[in-house]
Amino acid sequence: MRLIKKANLRIKGTGNEFVCPKDVHNELLKYGNVRIDGNNNKINIGGPNYLKFTDIKIFGNNNTLILPPGCYGKLNLEIRTSDAVVTVGHKTGFMGTDIILEEKGSRVIIGDDCMFAKETRLYCSDFHAVIDLKTGRPCNQGKEIVIGNHVWLGEGVKILKNCHVTDNVIIGIGSVVTKDLTTGYAMYAGNPAVCKKTDINWVPEAYDLAMAQLESQQE
Repeated sequence: MRLIKKANLRIKGTGNEFVCPKDVHNELLKYGNVRIDGNNNKINIGGPNYLKFTDIKIFGNNNTLILPPGCYGKLNLEIRTSDAVVTVGHKTGFMGTDIILEEKGSRVIIGDDCMFAKETRLYCSDFHAVIDLKTGRPCNQGKEIVIGNHVWLGEGVKILKNCHVTDNVIIGIGSVVTKDLTTGYAMYAGNPAVCKKTDINWVPEAYDLAMAQLESQQE
């Protein structure tokens, strides 16, 4: 068994691969915390990144985590199982997001250029089994959450297990996603989240700046 322990990095087990370049702007290494307890896990965190105050905890074997260069913000990621996969796209940001996986072989896939507001949650599990009384078997397996490119989650949004969100979507404050969101260039809101408006898109700039940019283009 191999144990690597630093102030904010603790790796316990054998066959683990932790790749995280010591880039001057690799803020995960400076300010974040990483704990790995298991075997044959593969973690690849690109630099530069701006993942201040991010916590990554992996308890299990044969898990994969990929965070490419350009990710930013505050992320709390917990993998409490084995054979799970989490991948995040380029230039995706988290302002206080929890991502939790508990089922073996489950995965969370997030595309490029997404924006997650504070108190957003991705739960790839119900955390407790629901039993079919006829068969006696658990019937609520969490398999995956897949989010496309350029998706904006408002404050307090929750995405539950086995949901897919297509590209170019806005999900309003406090919404709960319980099924696939398949229409792009659309806004969803509510519990459960439903489509409220179509033929729209979003930009990271605030309203006044976006309007000023539009007006300057029209001059």
